[in-house]
Amino acid sequence: LLDFCNEFGMDVNCKKTKFMVINGSLADKESIIIDNLKVSHQDFYVYLGAFFTVDVNYKCCLKLHLEDKYCGFLKFANFIFRNENMPFHVKKPVLESCLFSSILYGSESWLTTDIKTMETIYHKAVKLLLGVRINSNKTSCLLEAGFPSLKALFAHRRRKLINSLKTMDETTPFMIALSLCKSTNNKAYKVISEFKGDYNILEEDTKRLWDTLVKQSPGHSKLEHYLRYNSTPTIVCDVYNRKPFYIPDSFRMAFTRLRLSSHSLQIETGRWSRTPREARTCPCDGLSIQDENYAIFVVLNRNTYAFNATSMSQTLNS
Repeated sequence: LLDFCNEFGMDVNCKKTKFMVINGSLADKESIIIDNLKVSHQDFYVYLGAFFTVDVNYKCCLKLHLEDKYCGFLKFANFIFRNENMPFHVKKPVLESCLFSSILYGSESWLTTDIKTMETIYHKAVKLLLGVRINSNKTSCLLEAGFPSLKALFAHRRRKLINSLKTMDETTPFMIALSLCKSTNNKAYKVISEFKGDYNILEEDTKRLWDTLVKQSPGHSKLEHYLRYNSTPTIVCDVYNRKPFYIPDSFRMAFTRLRLSSHSLQIETGRWSRTPREARTCPCDGLSIQDENYAIFVVLNRNTYAFNATSMSQTLNS
């Protein structure tokens, strides 16, 4: 390195010059010191946005990837708070194009299907977009917002890449490597084989999420409430779509929170204080249980109770 730099009149920048040893001993990782030049060992390396670690462990790589992309989540959170009443159909593409594309960057080359590390930030972002509590059911939130699971999105992107590579010449380096993997049936080829097939991954995932929700719903009052007002997984409510008129997102959030039981009605807040269900009454009369049905079909229809759209959103969003 020094000879090369001396030959071409260059200086070695120690801050930018590092080395990495894969599965080496402690002696292999000792700093290289020549004259006044010190080149230090580094535990990971970033190449074209992809992380490589000394232990060649994908879990470590994904953890570093997540830490690197978490600032994108914080920027999206700031965007949501600064644009509170921006319509949902404007916020959603921002989430998809800025954050999701960032956390899934380079995922096509990940030789693993275990991406639970990335799912935490994915579900947090969806709940932040919807404006619901962080402990809301993740499956119902994905269905409500019209998003697939992260695993399905990951599989969809990988299959898209694999299909695009089918037209490559057999003599290209990638196809030669793939042929070698196939002949030995190694782990890399087994991972790639999982994404073969002609079925629609995203549509199948929506059905799977719905089936999971139905199976989990017995004895779960929040899920039972959601299924009562959402009869099919394939239809997204008009309030989430682009409309010719403007809907303040505070009203949309009140609607979403009512559907996902992430509101401040007594039926929900009573859970926190362990108040018996029969004691979670409405302040209107002190007798009726203040649940979603009561708020919609009784309170809103009372001529003696001024409960317009604004006061409704304030109650649900408080």
